[in-house]
Amino acid sequence: MHDRRREPREPRDSPEQQLRKAICNLGESSDFDPSYEVPRLVEQLRSHSPPNVHAVAEGFRISVTEQPYKIPYLAATVALLYIPQAPTRGEDDAEPVESNEPDSFGSQILSNCWKCCRESMEKKSPRELRSWIHFFAHLTVARIVSPAAMLGFLQNICQALDELAVSYARIVKASLCVAEGLMRAGAILYEHDSAAVTALVDAISGAVPTENAAKELMFPIVYPHVAVPSSSFVIERLDGLVATLRVSATTGFISSLSSYPQPHSLFPALADSKVTSFALDSVLLPPEQVDISGQDDEEQSSSLNDMCHFHLTLFDDDITPNPATPEGYAVRSIITDIVDIYEVNRKDCARVLLDTPKWLPSETFRPKPGAEAPSNGDTPVTQGWQLESTLIDTILSNLLLLPSAPLPSVYYHSLISELCKLSPSTVGPAVGKSFRKLYSQLGDGFDVELVRRYAEWFAVHMSNFGFQWVWKEWTPDLSLTFQHPKRAFIRRVLDLEIRLAYFDRIMRTLPEPFQSPSAGAMPEQAPGPEYDYGDPNHPHHSLAREILNWFQGRTDQEQVKQGIDNQKERLMDSGESEATALSILRFIVVQSLHEIGSRSFSHFLNAMERYIKVMRHISTDSEAKADILEATGKFWRRNPQMISITFDKLQQYQFVEPSDVITWAFAAKNGGGLGFAEWDLIKGALDKANGRVLVAKKKVALQRKEQEDQIAKEKAKVTGEMDVDGNLAQDAPVQQSAGLTTALSASSTLLSDQKLALSKALEGFAALLVDTDNLLSESDWNSRTTWTDEEWQLNQTWNWYRHFCRTYSPHLTTYSKTMEVVLNDKIAASGKNGAAATKLRRFFNIAIGDT
Repeated sequence: MHDRRREPREPRDSPEQQLRKAICNLGESSDFDPSYEVPRLVEQLRSHSPPNVHAVAEGFRISVTEQPYKIPYLAATVALLYIPQAPTRGEDDAEPVESNEPDSFGSQILSNCWKCCRESMEKKSPRELRSWIHFFAHLTVARIVSPAAMLGFLQNICQALDELAVSYARIVKASLCVAEGLMRAGAILYEHDSAAVTALVDAISGAVPTENAAKELMFPIVYPHVAVPSSSFVIERLDGLVATLRVSATTGFISSLSSYPQPHSLFPALADSKVTSFALDSVLLPPEQVDISGQDDEEQSSSLNDMCHFHLTLFDDDITPNPATPEGYAVRSIITDIVDIYEVNRKDCARVLLDTPKWLPSETFRPKPGAEAPSNGDTPVTQGWQLESTLIDTILSNLLLLPSAPLPSVYYHSLISELCKLSPSTVGPAVGKSFRKLYSQLGDGFDVELVRRYAEWFAVHMSNFGFQWVWKEWTPDLSLTFQHPKRAFIRRVLDLEIRLAYFDRIMRTLPEPFQSPSAGAMPEQAPGPEYDYGDPNHPHHSLAREILNWFQGRTDQEQVKQGIDNQKERLMDSGESEATALSILRFIVVQSLHEIGSRSFSHFLNAMERYIKVMRHISTDSEAKADILEATGKFWRRNPQMISITFDKLQQYQFVEPSDVITWAFAAKNGGGLGFAEWDLIKGALDKANGRVLVAKKKVALQRKEQEDQIAKEKAKVTGEMDVDGNLAQDAPVQQSAGLTTALSASSTLLSDQKLALSKALEGFAALLVDTDNLLSESDWNSRTTWTDEEWQLNQTWNWYRHFCRTYSPHLTTYSKTMEVVLNDKIAASGKNGAAATKLRRFFNIAIGDT
């Protein structure tokens, strides 16, 4: 008989844990009624004996910073704790306590909350600070914090906008804090001091740069003849914020106040209370930290942060909220915060997102099909936005943010998949509409980097739902020219789907027109290796067979090297030049090793590591490295993914350098310009070079610190010691440690490699684009329906160059003088100096901040 007493039991929560859980679980019931649950939580917290201020304050800290959608209800809870023994359950006939002194327990809780707010400022956590500002703004509306104190708090934060040479990133952080405080408490603050509130709005508006050249690189829609095109579904973050504030100010911030729930209004005791307001200390945003050691992460340098950020909106304003309105900004900011906070758990994030209507005014979203519509008096509320479309639209606006998404793309992919699994009948149609809306933009200037992300999301989503899509909708597009963006997108998606499944599986999901080789949608055969020397009729078949036998027989590396040298002599004796003989042998050696390693990735790594000396023996100069890459590219010519993987490993083993890969990618371009596969190689090589430099800098910093510590210890030993004449001993000359010397030498070499890689990329783009004046005028763009494949690819290459400039702006800025010389020399060598040359220089100058 099974004895359940022997089963391990989960430990019971401690009283402190129970208090924290009670706060964090507020509103988790399906029939959440704040008029009942908030007073019940207040009773539970007050009835705990003895009062545990620390546990309760910690519970509020966790909930405010990790559950920001609950902040109005958390603020109402603290407000009821603050007033002296407030009546509970929200009874209208309860008599308020006649006292001006706040409740001691509630006052301590609020003091701890304010302490947490100050700590978030000191540790420079923008999201946490924004959450605490929301919290105290709601307490201001509840008359617990005085309007004067809250206004002073926002004014102190706003002072950051007046700092000398303030960065764009700091403008964004300070503006968001002040604006979101005004949106919640602006009506009360405006009533208190309208002039001061107007001054805050004007300060934010004035801090937004009116002329920002970076917009030309960051705008998600690209017209070659227009710097920043106009688009109804694109909005810049700060521009939208200012527009929201302007709209709110016209109504004295009443419109923004109604965008958030006001649970404090459910409790008459708060309105009747005469309790003394809680005082907020005077605090300022800490100054920007400037790292003068040179060890900062280049990816986060100021040149990148000084670029603006544009968000896409895919649906009309009657379906999803406009982010430039108070209501739209409120909804989208809450959804974005939830997505950011719940990155660690996409399943919980999807659940919370679908519960978003619970935490917003009842008329915000349309009721679910079959659900009872909320009423406004006697009239049912049938207007509102579509929840699922709003969720997908907001998630995609972050996924498609330039120059990079705030979080890993795979998180957004998986989050959308989880939403579909939780509510397939409502989220599925919203996803389908998004697919179609984005597809409709292809060929009309949609940024190529966003097309790449869109293709990845599409393929991953298909893999999660059986690769089912209505491909027949896009059948007419198969008649477009081969390199048209829509056909290029279809090929990219199907290539990614094959990677996620296998060739035959994807072929079965496609309708007949897409399966035909003439459609150019699917490759003619499954991805796989192509060993050039397997054909007995190949002139070097016998030689390749002999070398392949060496590798298959695991011949010693030294014997293989000697054998290669002997074969070189034989080829030269047969009439081949030394250069040709070496090239033939490199191709055979590399492809033979790939043939052995083609069974799996681990086989490839084992082959390379077993014959690492042989590979180094044949990779002695730039021509040799070019042959290694060319042999690898030909071996995997039917599998672009394996080219990318093997090139990465060849760089890791240092058989080739990033600059070699970049040179190969530009030389191997498909047609007239760069495609997705070539850009993947270029980006991978640049990231490899930049990553090595970052690691080397950290090693130099570590060695310097170790040497400084050692010097300090030596000084401590000799302090106070005297020589034979009675004089204090002098410090011995400091000698650089061997470790630091090695680290500095390696760092110098890697910096040179990084500079060379950037130079090769810049040269490659200039060589391709300098003679493209025929693509840059308005008439050229308007006649794009007649473009050839080469013209479409060159247009795409302009997009890649634009993305290169904005992505690697920090690194280009570091070597700006050298890069400028490289670019100008390449343009001069071409003999061209037209519109294309001017545009090449303009994009580069914007990237380095020289506008």
